[in-house]
Amino acid sequence: MPSHSPFGDGVSGLAQLPAPPTLGNPPSGMDKVEQLLQAAHDDVLLKLFLNSHVARSTSHSLDLDLSYRFQALKSPSPAPSLS
Repeated sequence: MPSHSPFGDGVSGLAQLPAPPTLGNPPSGMDKVEQLLQAAHDDVLLKLFLNSHVARSTSHSLDLDLSYRFQALKSPSPAPSLS
């Protein structure tokens, strides 16, 4: 049975960096930049997958708070008393 990532295909399917260059063919400056950008992209994706449970719980409480505030804005305000 194949192993299955608890994070779905996102973590196991992250883009693979190209094989390291041989001594006879050093990478160009752009190749190095592309490798660094891809590594940074993969790192950000991994952190998002690993920390997604924190973001969900925070956004849920934020959604409830915004919902209460919106309901309060929609309800008619009491008429000011003239004294």
